[in-house]
Amino acid sequence: MKKILFLLLMLFFLNWEVGATENGRSRLIVTQSGNGPDVVLLTGLGCPAAVYADLVAALSPARRCHVLQIPGFAGLGIAGSESAGDWLGEVEGYLKENKLSAVTLIGHSFGGWLALQAAAHTRAVSRLIVIDAAPFAAGLFQDVDPQLAAQQAAQLSGLFLSMSVEQYRAFEAQRLTMMVADPAGAKRVLEWQCATPRSLLAVLSAAMAGSDLRPLLPKIKAATLVLGSWTMGRLFGLDRAGVEKRLQGQYNALGGCVIHMADRAGHFIMLDEPGWLEREVLQFLEQK
Repeated sequence: MKKILFLLLMLFFLNWEVGATENGRSRLIVTQSGNGPDVVLLTGLGCPAAVYADLVAALSPARRCHVLQIPGFAGLGIAGSESAGDWLGEVEGYLKENKLSAVTLIGHSFGGWLALQAAAHTRAVSRLIVIDAAPFAAGLFQDVDPQLAAQQAAQLSGLFLSMSVEQYRAFEAQRLTMMVADPAGAKRVLEWQCATPRSLLAVLSAAMAGSDLRPLLPKIKAATLVLGSWTMGRLFGLDRAGVEKRLQGQYNALGGCVIHMADRAGHFIMLDEPGWLEREVLQFLEQK
């Protein structure tokens, strides 16, 4: 039972239809909208830009939004590189090639994992918003050391690849009932995940699930807002206060980090509580 819960925990954090154009030398699929200060958005694993549609609509009247998508996510574009490091380099390269500075960087889940690293590596990021991602995902709901997390992540990758198409779809459908409160939203995410090359999902998910970014946190100088959900914690006997306490512990080394928890949303906060998410993001961006 503990092994099953651990795998569900890992999969909980792996999670951009766009008229896509390539920008410069970047291999990322890039969509821009609006004018004003730059906001760069990174999506969760396997998700298309559409996952941010409501948030971009709220931001674009006064800001220029750049939604960056890894090719292959949701079946869009060619299958992407299977190296997590490659895509971190692509995000950092996009900021540099486009001479972006004082950027607000927003990332959900896997995108949040990339955003934490990018913010630690470049001073181009002045504000950082992490949507339901933790620097050490394996240890958010239970006590586990990084070495064991890496071993479990390798097993997770094998699990992805060993399933038949039917088994994988059924597994994803069941998992998403715990991650998305809105049934229509869960159905959309299911189609995105099943359209993404599974080899890409397996390698990138294992890279994230087996990592511990907590040593990088002191290098981040950007003002940071973390927006979390807590409902998955119930599988591990945790209530909202318990999840929030553990999340605060993970971000303890990031000075000035503010953490706010959604009331009822699952992992996909932008689908379950879009209004709350938009208000939180706008209020944070309007602060001096």
